[in-house]
Amino acid sequence: TDSITPPTTTQPYTPSTDTDNTGKWIGAFNFLEFGFLSLPESYDFASTMAWSIGAHYWFNKNAYAGGKIGYKMANSWDREDRYRIDVTGHFIHIPLEIGYTIYNKSQKFGIIPYTGFDLDLGVGGKSVQAYYPDYDEKKSKLKIGGDVGIGLRLGLKIMIHHFPIYATYTLPLNKKHKNFFGEDGHFQIGLGF
Repeated sequence: TDSITPPTTTQPYTPSTDTDNTGKWIGAFNFLEFGFLSLPESYDFASTMAWSIGAHYWFNKNAYAGGKIGYKMANSWDREDRYRIDVTGHFIHIPLEIGYTIYNKSQKFGIIPYTGFDLDLGVGGKSVQAYYPDYDEKKSKLKIGGDVGIGLRLGLKIMIHHFPIYATYTLPLNKKHKNFFGEDGHFQIGLGF
């Protein structure tokens, strides 16, 4: 009788770890970004928080470019014995970037140097001043609606199983960006996928 026998050179199946997305748009999401602003004179603390969602287009296995859209908040405050002031601004956040991935052989770890622009469209904000002990608050609106701050972003992502942990430094490119986030550049750290 005829019998069927498996070939002796059969190798066990292993799933591909190839990450070649050439010619594809791949979704990207920064779900937590925290920035450390240079302090205005006499202020105690100044920071930003942001998130954004979008996509990257892959030119080849390593190089990509893309953009996202999301929300950013900037906040600064000063508190003294009998006085405090809080300033908060709200923005439509549009980060654009181009980068190059460098993975290890297993494709599980890598680094991505990247650069790009931050476009931050002012939506609104407010300033609150309070005087103690009578808690007499004075509120005023920030006139930032429609203003666009432009910053240059320089960053590095560390990829762990395709989840990025990143750090960036953003330099102001126009006066509006300086008005929003301070005269000097600032650092941000974040997580995404």
